[in-house]
Amino acid sequence: MDGRIKTLGIIVLSLCACGPADDEFLDDEFFDDALEFRGDRLDTGLVAGGGGGTTANPGRGGGEGGWVSNSLALPNVSGIQPSYGLDNTLGMAEAYGLLTTTEGRKTAEYLVECALPADHSITKTIDGQSVVFYGHLGLAPQWESGSCDNTCQAWVSACLLARTNVTQQPVDLWLQADHPAIGFGLPPSGEAMVLEASYYGNLFWGGSFLHFCEGEEDGMVASVREGRTCASGSCGFTNYGSCTTVADRCTMGGPNGDVPIDCRSDMPLYGPTWPTISTYLPAE
Repeated sequence: MDGRIKTLGIIVLSLCACGPADDEFLDDEFFDDALEFRGDRLDTGLVAGGGGGTTANPGRGGGEGGWVSNSLALPNVSGIQPSYGLDNTLGMAEAYGLLTTTEGRKTAEYLVECALPADHSITKTIDGQSVVFYGHLGLAPQWESGSCDNTCQAWVSACLLARTNVTQQPVDLWLQADHPAIGFGLPPSGEAMVLEASYYGNLFWGGSFLHFCEGEEDGMVASVREGRTCASGSCGFTNYGSCTTVADRCTMGGPNGDVPIDCRSDMPLYGPTWPTISTYLPAE
């Protein structure tokens, strides 16, 4: 994998509940007045990661931290071709794949939020209507109009895997990663956090490349307590055991050398490392 720049930064993700997916191609709720997909918390003055903030939140972002709303059930990237930009109909298809179902459009929303910075967006035409998907984190800004290579795909995949919870139970996650859009740091409130898990892989290579390793024991307890289903093994991801106690499973990064980064999926441990996003939950 390509080298990545270490930086300090913080971000929180909130997994919000939503109703069952509506499989009809288009529904009345989908075509609201704004026809825009964006996190519910983006206009509160707390913008997470990414570029320079939005009009409603000038000067925020770039690792300053904040909230993003999501309710991803299972990651599915059908209709997405990384060889093309997301703004291209070949990159994110309008007539098939994600954009043809309610649940798929939600996944597309999270994908764009993961990939593009907060001051960028893409517009798609669905059944003659223009629909805007807003960026937020900025893990792969080059993907807006250009191709997304394996490293780019892995960062976006790690973001989507970390945000997955098949029950859609609302859970607030704190993220750390060796990427300038997220970076390292704990909540400024001083709230005690425990490492839940670290996520890595490539959704665009198929279901055999969805990985995670377990965090601290208290983090796994917190995961069960908060209804985080993926870290307990019910999302179909491959569990590679402890992130911190299995020798060479992950490199430990961050200012204090305690954040799993560059984790491996090999057994025994050899071969390339993956871009990794680590998730944290409140200690109590």
